[in-house]
Amino acid sequence: FRLLTTDLLAVGGFVVLVTLGLWWQHGGITGLTGGGIGALSAVGQLTGLLAALAALGGLILTSRPRWLERRYGQDHLVAAHRWFGIVTVTAVVVHAIADTWAWGAATGGTIVSGLVDLLANEAWMVAATAATVLFVVIGLSSWRRIRRLVPYETWYFIHLTGYLAVLLGFGHQLTLGSDFVGDSLAFWWWTGLFVLTSVVVTWSRLGD
Repeated sequence: FRLLTTDLLAVGGFVVLVTLGLWWQHGGITGLTGGGIGALSAVGQLTGLLAALAALGGLILTSRPRWLERRYGQDHLVAAHRWFGIVTVTAVVVHAIADTWAWGAATGGTIVSGLVDLLANEAWMVAATAATVLFVVIGLSSWRRIRRLVPYETWYFIHLTGYLAVLLGFGHQLTLGSDFVGDSLAFWWWTGLFVLTSVVVTWSRLGD
């Protein structure tokens, strides 16, 4: 079949709209416009969702599916992957700061006490913190000034850890994310996105 840019935009737009709709349904807009801790939490939730979407999109691009590569070429896929990576790392950092700050403030503490409490008492937070560190390291390794100093093999290995970072981050989405807890639609929507991404990446690497 002939892949059209409008097809990709339609699919991408649908995924983003459904994701934003679920965030809205769970009080995202109300929290964002309410100020205070609620606004911090809403920013953390939104950037976390956007980071997850960008990370999944980046994995698909870097796996270079034949149907995409034939349409746009390797150079365009690599360029698009770079922008997806920038969005992912930026959103992950904002998400981590905003949510940790909100968590600490909710208990009358600071961002540091919030981080300590999350790591000590919440499931998957150690894994999520490791995922954040991996994303930041991956992002820094792609900075041109640093990349020139890093051997290609090392840079390539660092980028392979992106798969691990996505996997580590998925657990805390399901256990802590207000867009998932108690909402089977959100749970299956995101599970479906992760499964679909895994299928595309695996097929592109092994069977395409």
